[in-house]
Amino acid sequence: MPAVAVSSQLAQSIYFISIIGLSVLLARPVYLVYSASQERSAQVVASGLQAVIDSMTPGTTVVTSLEGYPGVQLSVSLSGTTVAASFGSATATAQVKWELPHANLITGATYSFTLNGGDVAVAQARDG
Repeated sequence: MPAVAVSSQLAQSIYFISIIGLSVLLARPVYLVYSASQERSAQVVASGLQAVIDSMTPGTTVVTSLEGYPGVQLSVSLSGTTVAASFGSATATAQVKWELPHANLITGATYSFTLNGGDVAVAQARDG
C-alpha cells in the first residue's frame, strides 16, 4: 500500500475520532443551554401576561395573541391569581392581582381580557 494512502486513511481516522470526541464533549453544555432557554422563554411569557393583566383597570379590555411556532410546545393556563406558562419541559408561574378564570390558552389564537370589578373575563377574540 502506498504511503500516501496510509497517510490519508490515518488523517481521516483522526478527523472522525476528533469529531466524535468533540460531539461527546459538547453534548452536555448544548443541552444545558437549550434547557435554560426553555426556562427563560416560559418566564418571559408568564411575566409578560402578568404585566398585561396587572396593568388593567376596571372596565378595560386588552386584546392579545399567543403566537406559536413549528416545533415549539408552548402552553399557558390561567387559574385564580396564577398565570402558568410551559415551554417544552420548563414551566414558570407568575401571580397577578386580579382573579382569573380557569382557562387554557391555545397558541395561534387571539384573546380578549376584560376586567369587570376584580375578575378578569377571558374570551377567544374573533378575527376581523
